[in-house]
Amino acid sequence: MIEEKARLNEQRVALKKNCKEEKARLEQELEKAKARRAKIEEDEQNAQLLEIEAEFDDKNEKLQAQKKLLADANRAITIIQRKIETCPSNIELSQFNKRLVELFDTLNFKSDENRKYFQMFNTCQDTKTLFN
Repeated sequence: MIEEKARLNEQRVALKKNCKEEKARLEQELEKAKARRAKIEEDEQNAQLLEIEAEFDDKNEKLQAQKKLLADANRAITIIQRKIETCPSNIELSQFNKRLVELFDTLNFKSDENRKYFQMFNTCQDTKTLFN
């Protein structure tokens, strides 16, 4: 029994040693598997990031093209608004018309006045000539 106990003790020690070695080997394999998994996930994430970046670049180019079209349309709208703003309003046109009528009346008045003076001068010249 003593021999069997010693043999069982040796087997127990050997089993513990084998278990510790197996545990260490399994932990290393687990670490390697985790590293591989992390690398695979990282590769997948990189692939997804590249795909997302490509899609972003595509959408961004489309956005820039739309912004350019919008800017061109805004420029055209601004030019048309300026042309519209340069046209006089009805109030301005009525004021212009009123001022034009006033100037026309003033011009007629001055013209009539000058005509009277010319007629009076001519009459005076004719009477002077007759008296001479």
